[in-house]
Amino acid sequence: MNNSVNFVRITDSDGNPVKFERYDCDNEKQPYCCPVCGGNGLVPNGFYRQVGGKWMSTSLEPEKCRSCNGTGIVWG
Repeated sequence: MNNSVNFVRITDSDGNPVKFERYDCDNEKQPYCCPVCGGNGLVPNGFYRQVGGKWMSTSLEPEKCRSCNGTGIVWG
């Protein structure tokens, strides 16, 4: 039997490692994939400035997700 552990490096939208805080066992918060950005930490530019379903931005550069602060992870 082969017992192995695979580690995944999680980074934010700038490529910096995401630091996790340790929680007590009594704390029931769990990490979830951010439902706003789909876990990638970025949303289309103008995502937060939509008017009538149209994005109010001419830039194609994505911006950091405000729900997860660019980490792709929310706690709940």
